[in-house]
Amino acid sequence: MMHNYSIQHKSLTVEPISSPSAIDQAPIHRVDHVNWVEFPGGPETTFQIGHFNGSLLVKFTIQESAPRAVVKQDLGPVWEDSCVEMFLQIPGQERYFNFEFNSRGACVASSRIGKNEGVEFFTPEQLSRLTRCPVMEKNRWTITIQLPLDLLSVDSQADEIELRGNFYKCGDKTKEPHFLSWSPIVEQRPNFHCPVWFGNIKLLSAGG
Repeated sequence: MMHNYSIQHKSLTVEPISSPSAIDQAPIHRVDHVNWVEFPGGPETTFQIGHFNGSLLVKFTIQESAPRAVVKQDLGPVWEDSCVEMFLQIPGQERYFNFEFNSRGACVASSRIGKNEGVEFFTPEQLSRLTRCPVMEKNRWTITIQLPLDLLSVDSQADEIELRGNFYKCGDKTKEPHFLSWSPIVEQRPNFHCPVWFGNIKLLSAGG
């Protein structure tokens, strides 16, 4: 598909953090871009991101008092629930990784070429290395994800790591379906599987 649009891809610099709990002090980024006018809103969603000891740490915070949370098992249709997602890609590669989580911590994780192309789901062993810590509060829920970078075939010891990606909030079967993103998407219909619209993500070493 040819795109005749010009949009500003977002960029993100990810600092090292001293411990997993230090993610709470990382800068806050908003997942609030409305890409399709027929889905104009959604729960207020932010994320914080850092890296520690060879892993990427991401904490999502969602202002939502009663999230839909039907799916209990990994590799189920968590995108139908109140769901947060992050897609990551190594620059220059065709394949990308998608990680999707509901408020229970149930996860879909895979590498793929497109939404329905070349899909390779994570094995149980790979999923076991993907730490998820969901917390449900009165009017919000959070989930903190610890993703070992070697699951992306990334050398965590590199001085600087370049990635491309996007962060999302969705809920296909929630009371008010919604499809929000961190970096804008220009497509006719809701579709997060669009690496062409990924933003730039740079992980800095401890030395800066």
